[in-house]
Amino acid sequence: MDGTDHCYTHGGHKGKQDQWHASLFDYGKYEVLRFLLSNIRWWIEEYGFDGFRFGGVTSMLYISHGIGKHFGHDYHQYFGMDAD
Repeated sequence: MDGTDHCYTHGGHKGKQDQWHASLFDYGKYEVLRFLLSNIRWWIEEYGFDGFRFGGVTSMLYISHGIGKHFGHDYHQYFGMDAD
C-alpha cells in the first residue's frame, strides 16, 4: 500500500463511477494486473469456473463510463481520448 486512498484505482474523479458508487481500477499499474489475474486464478481453482462475464465493460474502459454514448460502426468511436 502506498498510503493513498487510490493505491489500486485512479485518483480523483477519474477513479469513481458515480452511478454504481464504485472505484475504478487503474489498469496501468502492475499491482492491479497481478491482483486481478490472481483473483481470476483463485476463482478458477476454487470453483472450477471456466469463463467470466464482464457486465460493465464500457464503464471500465471509458472515462465517460459509456454514459450517453452510442457505439456504431466507426472505429474511432471506440479508441480515442475517452478510452482509459
